[in-house]
Amino acid sequence: MLYCQKCKVKVATLTSRCPLCSGPLEKQDDSPLTLSYPQYRNTKYRIVTWFRILSFVVMLAIFIATMVNLLIKSKVYWFIIVDSCLVYIWLTCLITFKIRNRWGLKLFLHALMIIALLIAINAVMEPAESSSPITWALSYGMPIISMTFIALIIIIMFIKRQTRREFLIHLLLLCIIGFVPLILVLFDLVQPIILSIVSASLSYATLLGLVIFANRIVETEIKRKFHI
Repeated sequence: MLYCQKCKVKVATLTSRCPLCSGPLEKQDDSPLTLSYPQYRNTKYRIVTWFRILSFVVMLAIFIATMVNLLIKSKVYWFIIVDSCLVYIWLTCLITFKIRNRWGLKLFLHALMIIALLIAINAVMEPAESSSPITWALSYGMPIISMTFIALIIIIMFIKRQTRREFLIHLLLLCIIGFVPLILVLFDLVQPIILSIVSASLSYATLLGLVIFANRIVETEIKRKFHI
């Protein structure tokens, strides 16, 4: 161990000069110099290992649920609900591990996955003789999910102003999804109409705000994303 008389500090270094004052260092004792460094932890390997275990468990559970449902010859294909939930959990973990900082993309993908999950559940639970096998998932689920995620992205954009550009494209895509329930109502495919109108109104108001207040930023981001 070396010692600086001027700075009155012990120095664990292999050089002969003090890093603070550049003065000479004196040997304080003859104990061997050991430089301690923080232990390296390979967190990526541990994450990959856990994800592989999760993938194995999910695939095994999907196979078991499907086989059990088909072998007992149930009139309700409940394995579709179980498999859809397991796939949603697996995709959620995949997005969490693979996509680190792109929160706009994460929120958009979660909105799509939740809508798809609701449609799968609705298709199984609706009676087979029903003329429209997917009703509440499109009439209630899609408008509520689109409005929730649009509002969530807008709130995040106001809080984290430095990352607004990251959310613009995905906000536009969510607004497009917000118009889908109203389009289905116009073609008399789903009922009721109230939530569809509210969802379309919020999407239109959001698009109008982007065009009026952030048209240049939106145009720049579209050109950058799609290489126009």
